[in-house]
Amino acid sequence: MGCFVTSVQRGVPVRLRRTALCAALLALIAPLAGAPAQADSSHDVKRRVADASAALEDSTAAVRAAGVSLAQVAAQLPAARNDVATARGELAGARARLAEATTAVRRAELATQAAQRRVDEATTKVAEGRATVGLLARRSYQQGPLGDMSQMLATGSPQSLVDRISMLQQVFRGQNDALHNLSVGRLRLATATAGLAAQQQDLEHAQAAAAAGEERARAVAVRAEQAAARVAQLIAQRKAALADAQAARAADVKEYQAAQAASRALAAHLRALARARALEAARSHISIARPSSARFLWPTDGHFTSAFGWRMHPIFHEMRFHAGIDIGAPYGTSVWAADEGTVVYAGYASGYGTLVLVSHGTVNGQDVTTGYAHMSELDVSEGQHVGRGQQVGRVGNEGNSTGPHLHFEVRLDGNPVDPMNWVSP
Repeated sequence: MGCFVTSVQRGVPVRLRRTALCAALLALIAPLAGAPAQADSSHDVKRRVADASAALEDSTAAVRAAGVSLAQVAAQLPAARNDVATARGELAGARARLAEATTAVRRAELATQAAQRRVDEATTKVAEGRATVGLLARRSYQQGPLGDMSQMLATGSPQSLVDRISMLQQVFRGQNDALHNLSVGRLRLATATAGLAAQQQDLEHAQAAAAAGEERARAVAVRAEQAAARVAQLIAQRKAALADAQAARAADVKEYQAAQAASRALAAHLRALARARALEAARSHISIARPSSARFLWPTDGHFTSAFGWRMHPIFHEMRFHAGIDIGAPYGTSVWAADEGTVVYAGYASGYGTLVLVSHGTVNGQDVTTGYAHMSELDVSEGQHVGRGQQVGRVGNEGNSTGPHLHFEVRLDGNPVDPMNWVSP
């Protein structure tokens, strides 16, 4: 059942505080600004939607829909913003790693170029050594193995012979140096070639790492853009929901005031019936009192979802009154009388949908009545006596209701009181 403000507060009518919608906007946004990021779990979304539905039960369908949308945004926006921050952080890291990989590629390219130059130089040296050794080999072949020696020793004075022997020694040394240089050149070429192969492998690894880093950065960038788009979508959804609520505010207040009037009329009706029963009992000398310590039966197989009393409208930031408690239960669940009594009303009531009122006598001189609202089925009729636990109807979703549940009230002389003082889950 929706929130009702009745004339029960010593007959003083409730005056709604017309707080500007921007204040409601601040109230909805402020908790999100400094709140830690939370997991965008379906459980959290469902919980927030359920809380919003309970708080907006007395509002119009448009305002209730806006409230559900706002609750969904409130549940999802912190995690969505956290996703943006996480993705942007990952993107910064990916870009930094990509820059490092790009630098590594450049270093590997320079090292490979240097290694190639060393190979080229060593190849040139080997080619020169081969040419020198080849020349010596051809001369040896043409003149014989001792050709140079025979010519140098053939003629001349003893002194010139010494000079020629010295020259011959230089020739031998040159031949040996040529062979040595060729061996050294070949060794250096082999070393340079191996170094070039290693540098080329390093370059390939660096290029692969850079390519992977670029792909990773691209993927993270896409995720960051998607996360940012999700946040923008949620903010747009919140803005649209607030605009819808503002547009429906006049109708919402009108419906709430109608609910107040219906509740006041209900209270007056119950008081009139109580006076009539008291007069009839006095004439008949019948006691209609019940034990003041007796507890009522929990009226349906469901769980407590919304409390009795004043609560803040989550969008318009106005205090509204909930005249009973709500018990969530599947559609069609049996609803039974909290105690024995007489049905004093059974039918449709504005805001309540299908409503049953059961009078249970008096406690300390005050008439005690229980109410069962939003039912989908009516199983009793007015004037019927019902026993404790007897089925009076079934859970429904009629009247001002945001989903299948039972709205349960306890009234003393028509005035709503907290049912939790009379029943316990």
